[in-house]
Amino acid sequence: MTPSSAFRLTRVARSDLQRIVERFFDPWQRDEAIAYVDALMAAMERAAAQPGLCTPREDLRPGVRMGRYKAHRFAFVVRDGVLVVLRVAHGRQRVEDMFR
Repeated sequence: MTPSSAFRLTRVARSDLQRIVERFFDPWQRDEAIAYVDALMAAMERAAAQPGLCTPREDLRPGVRMGRYKAHRFAFVVRDGVLVVLRVAHGRQRVEDMFR
C-alpha cells in the first residue's frame, strides 16, 4: 500500500516501517509482512479521517498525537489538513525515545 493523499510518511517513518518488516518477519513471510504493513497504513488512513480520536502527546512536541495498530504505534501531526506520520515504533518502545 502506498500512502494516500490523506497522509504521508516522513523519511524516518518509512525507515521505521522497513525495520518492522526486517525485524518481525522472516524472509519467507513476505506476504504476511506486506499484509501487516498494509493494515498499519490503513490505521493511519483512519487516523487521518479522525485525528482527534488519537491520543494527544503535547509533552513530546506541539501537536503530536499517537495512533495504534496491534503491537505498533505511530506518532503524527496534522499539517495543512494532511496527517504527517513522524515515527512508527513497537508498543514496548518508550515513546520519548522516538523523539531523541
